[in-house]
Amino acid sequence: MNEFFDFTVLIALASILALIANRFRQPLILGYIGAGVLIKVFGIIDPNDITEFKIFSEIGIVFLLFILGLDLDIANLGNLGITAFVTGIGQIVFTVLVGFFIALLLGYQATSSLVIAVALTFSSTIVIVKLLSSRNDLDSLYGKISISFLLVQDLAAIIILILLSAAFQDGNSDQIYLKLAELGIVLLILGIVLYVINKYIAPALIHFTLYDREVLFISMVSLALIFALGMSQLGLSKEIGALAAGIALSTRKEALQIESWTKPLRDFFIPIFFVLLGFSIDVSDVSSVIIESIVFSLFILIGNPFIVMVIMRLLKFDTIVGFQCGLTVAQISEFSLIVAEFVRNNDSSIISSSDLTMLTIVGGITMSVSSYMILYSEEVYSFIRPLLKKTFLYIEEDYDVDSYSKQRLSNKIIVFGFNRMARSLIPLIKRQKHKFVIVDNDPEKLEFAEKFGAKTIYGDLKDESLLNGLKLEKAEMIISTVPDINANLNLLYELQNLTRKPVVIVTALNDEDASKLYEEGASYVVYPYILASNFLHRVITNKDTIRSLKRAAQKDQEYISQRNNLHLVKK
Repeated sequence: MNEFFDFTVLIALASILALIANRFRQPLILGYIGAGVLIKVFGIIDPNDITEFKIFSEIGIVFLLFILGLDLDIANLGNLGITAFVTGIGQIVFTVLVGFFIALLLGYQATSSLVIAVALTFSSTIVIVKLLSSRNDLDSLYGKISISFLLVQDLAAIIILILLSAAFQDGNSDQIYLKLAELGIVLLILGIVLYVINKYIAPALIHFTLYDREVLFISMVSLALIFALGMSQLGLSKEIGALAAGIALSTRKEALQIESWTKPLRDFFIPIFFVLLGFSIDVSDVSSVIIESIVFSLFILIGNPFIVMVIMRLLKFDTIVGFQCGLTVAQISEFSLIVAEFVRNNDSSIISSSDLTMLTIVGGITMSVSSYMILYSEEVYSFIRPLLKKTFLYIEEDYDVDSYSKQRLSNKIIVFGFNRMARSLIPLIKRQKHKFVIVDNDPEKLEFAEKFGAKTIYGDLKDESLLNGLKLEKAEMIISTVPDINANLNLLYELQNLTRKPVVIVTALNDEDASKLYEEGASYVVYPYILASNFLHRVITNKDTIRSLKRAAQKDQEYISQRNNLHLVKK
């Protein structure tokens, strides 16, 4: 059979199982992994042939991390530096120590136990970015924190690979120090290169393309691939190279357009990574390592989130933020398998093929289960919240509501969520001289809001104690700009118990959510497509079309000007 036939079968089977998973509202990752398992079990594609497709999975990873880099706000990540470092390193230390003793109890030798414990340490940045992106949570507080400490883990993984490489070469400490020094120099050079590209090379390259879509697209794709190749040649990983390329372009005005062009490539190639992951599971060894696989999977699914929740509790983050961050480390990553395979290739007496199969099974189980946990994190949190209340991990969220009440603001308008929509509304609210307050669970957004005189409260729309303390019945209008169906339903359920109900406006992103919000009592649902349609209807049916368009354009320009001024203040 030829390569084209094999590739067509792989993609077709992956798409069929993804369609089934999507139909039953399951994570698409499960469909892709399942396709790989089926290909392996039924021998649909020869094992020697399918490995030729590994290059496509690597390309998918490159584009996934490149897009993440385009989306990253380096200033925000810098502000989360301490949290990222403490959480990332703390979780690594915990997993290594506890995983080592669990492996010893299961009968592994000390050296094998240490390697397995290290392999279990790393969480999959690729899987988490994919899941957070599907939930539109990359820009959320827990999303930014999670991505930050996962990047810390990725850097730690590279250091560990360097140490292992030096240890298997000759074990000379001077060699190890030399490797680490080389890593430091490479990172320093990388920072300088990113600055030069952002300030000089990218603008010149984009200008040279004359904004020809095809030329600009292929130029940016080549930049991502060149960075990925360059970093892998310098001892880092393709993932870090691709991420760096995205970061170099993230502040460019063309970043959003480049991202939209690149996403189809990511969505086509990244499923191949998960298909190959499913294919790598050696089903013949499953029965011999099933107990170990289940034990280690439970440890990753329960132990890792627990330690992250403990660390986040000590750093005084809300319980739900700590819980959601914890879920992002409830799986092992491709780095885990790379570390194990590297050791096996150098000394099979430490890590055997069955050990590698065990780790692959753990990866499949933890990636699958954690996908559910992340996609349904609000429901999981609601289920275990009564249990958490009995432990030291639970913080009775202190939103300083009493202080808010003492201010006697008598706010006519309460706005949940400080995003683009909220920033557009603020000039209008201030012009009408309404008293209002902004509620958000991201301290940085609240600090931004305060810079132009908004009164703010730190809090999560999903938390009942916050809603009770806000005295919602005294408000004339409540606006939720948060497009989270569960959060908005929580707000509407709370309002149903009030004797005096304010006007409540919530936000939806699809027909199903909009219908459900209306059924639960929303006064109005902000649905972008309907708003645009209604506006165009008024314009078309208005005889004075040109004048009405000019008035609308003038108002829009005023709002845009206000928003731009706010961004300048932030910078």
